Amino acid sequence: MNTRICYLYRDASNYKQCGIVVVHGEITSEDLRPHLHFGDLFIPHDVGLPELQKNFAAQGFAFPDDDDHVWHELEMCEPTEDNPTLDISAAELLERFRTADAARWDVQGAEIRLGLNRK
Repeated sequence: MNTRICYLYRDASNYKQCGIVVVHGEITSEDLRPHLHFGDLFIPHDVGLPELQKNFAAQGFAFPDDDDHVWHELEMCEPTEDNPTLDISAAELLERFRTADAARWDVQGAEIRLGLNRK
């Protein structure tokens, strides 16, 4: 059994981009929640998942703009028989979440990478 992970990027104006990945093995939202910022937020790049903000630019919308930020929301993890879309196991993903949380997530690195450093 594998796990489908659904997550969301929501900018300050509530425009959304959804992401879905499948990892090998089983993991639950409850496994990840203790390692999320404020219980549901994370920076995908820090754990090896695709960041969704740049999808706005690919769809012809302005990116970045003043509404953009670095955080994504975990929506759910569910079992699936689908093939993995990422070369990462559930156990490895959990360890990446633990490590990123312990390091307090790389907000500054994400802002620079995404062009959000507005200073």
